Amino acid sequence: MLVENNESASNLEKEAPAKGCGSKPELPRNATARVELVLEAAWNPKEWRDANVVLAVSGGADSVALLRAMAFLKTKHEGIGSVTVAHLDHQLRGQSKDDAAW
Repeated sequence: MLVENNESASNLEKEAPAKGCGSKPELPRNATARVELVLEAAWNPKEWRDANVVLAVSGGADSVALLRAMAFLKTKHEGIGSVTVAHLDHQLRGQSKDDAAW
């Protein structure tokens, strides 16, 4: 579902006009807030807040950012569903074992 709605996230910058900028929205400067905003636009929490979601993470920076954004959105939008985290070690980086231990 996230992949199908990925287009809406890329359109976020095209559609919402920002103050004084014409066609660009005013995005937060905080990287964490930006990830949350883009995830919320790409996968509307109304579609998943009452479902049980399994989130596969590898421990890399992008996976941790996704996990933190999902946790924030789950808290913000509540619902009866749960978010379960599953770890996957791709073994592509030398420190991936350290990520798994974390």
